[in-house]
Amino acid sequence: MSPELGMARNWELHGKAFNAAKLKTGGYMKKIFLSLIADIAAVLGLSACDSFPLQDAAYKGDVAQVRKLIEKGADVNAARNNGGTALMAASEKGHADIVELLKSRGAKE
Repeated sequence: MSPELGMARNWELHGKAFNAAKLKTGGYMKKIFLSLIADIAAVLGLSACDSFPLQDAAYKGDVAQVRKLIEKGADVNAARNNGGTALMAASEKGHADIVELLKSRGAKE
């Protein structure tokens, strides 16, 4: 199993660590923890649900979110288990502006 998939599938462990930290520090630790996990997931092209935030944003037509994720280092060629990519998602939904953005950032067809 790749490190990325291992991380994505171990959210229960992260949740236990979060709950322990929350008991000691209140809401402040929650914000730091969730921000850190979200940044790591974005760079890996994953979210806590084993989904792919860049692909999800591309599918929805959310240009601002697509730009933000790319700027944070999301892999424009990351593929789901079925081989689907953000470029495929944007193309499927007819989001030409996102298709062009992804291509300009190195997305491969």
